[in-house]
Amino acid sequence: MSSQKKMTPLFTGCSWSFDLLGHAHDAISKIALDELKLDIYPNQIEIISAEQMLDAYSCAGLPLMYQH
Repeated sequence: MSSQKKMTPLFTGCSWSFDLLGHAHDAISKIALDELKLDIYPNQIEIISAEQMLDAYSCAGLPLMYQH
């Protein structure tokens, strides 16, 4: 008989909510602390629009990733 725990997904679908983000964060933190014995730091989650994300990419990420 196997002693492995049955794994269930934290979420299904593609829609996120603050409650779902909190649930995923709590589950990941529990694994990091209890099973992997990692030091973890507080996270800051910011919700921004697609336009704001594209602006951030074009100002910071794209010039380094793509030579143009």
